[in-house]
Amino acid sequence: MDASIIETFRCRAKPVWTETVTKSAALDPAFSGGDKAVLQFLKRGKTTDDLAGSRWQIGFDDWMEVPINADSSRPIHYQIVDFCKVECEKRQIPPSEFALDASGEGGGLASIFRQEWGNVVSIEAGGVPSDLPIDETGKTARESYDTRSSELCFSVREMALAHGIKGLSEEAAKQLSQRRTFYRNGKWCVEPKTGSKGRTDEKGRPVRGFKQRLGYSPDHADACAVGVEHCRQKGVVPTTTGPGAKAQQDNWQKLVNEMSDFYSETNYAHAETYA
Repeated sequence: MDASIIETFRCRAKPVWTETVTKSAALDPAFSGGDKAVLQFLKRGKTTDDLAGSRWQIGFDDWMEVPINADSSRPIHYQIVDFCKVECEKRQIPPSEFALDASGEGGGLASIFRQEWGNVVSIEAGGVPSDLPIDETGKTARESYDTRSSELCFSVREMALAHGIKGLSEEAAKQLSQRRTFYRNGKWCVEPKTGSKGRTDEKGRPVRGFKQRLGYSPDHADACAVGVEHCRQKGVVPTTTGPGAKAQQDNWQKLVNEMSDFYSETNYAHAETYA
């Protein structure tokens, strides 16, 4: 997500609610060396102001790393479940409002969550984009993005442009700004967390992946993306009715049109070419 969007739409400011909110939690699990299991708490609800009118708003609360004890007799997956269950129950968050990335090993973890706690929400980050709308026009993610992973990342941006993201942590803001994007075959693409064999940008160059390029994983950004996707599945849709959001959306559409005629590159922070 462009750093200017984070500033312009005050994505790190505290949310101000005018209607009842719903509490939830999102988990980006850690299964490979160096990755951190990040548990992110958030709220969703509608708010009204003079700038953007009535709209959905997602407010991120505190976050914590899930502690893992390698010397414990309790398997790691069960340690994750134990910790998340306790912290969510402290905040009166039920299983139906707990979402986790169920890609890869996450599928097995989701099964343990259901056995030990209840019917949690599995967010699959692999495969093709969904048919969920990306804004109030009805345009779907499948029409706009190349992969499901790209859809999850761009959904955070779409909510921000609709004045719908607040409370973003410093860690998440940094990682969202560092994630590179490119435009290929009429769709927006986000660099994967790790390199994908055979995947190239619009000029045929290999896409290395966030972790290979920067040396760490975007765990905080991914936890936020899981949280936003959970809210979308609960009916949250970005509403770009405010003048500021409309201007940003017009600029974004202009860029899309330009790139349809002449391929170039962009990333969330600023225009940049791959090294």
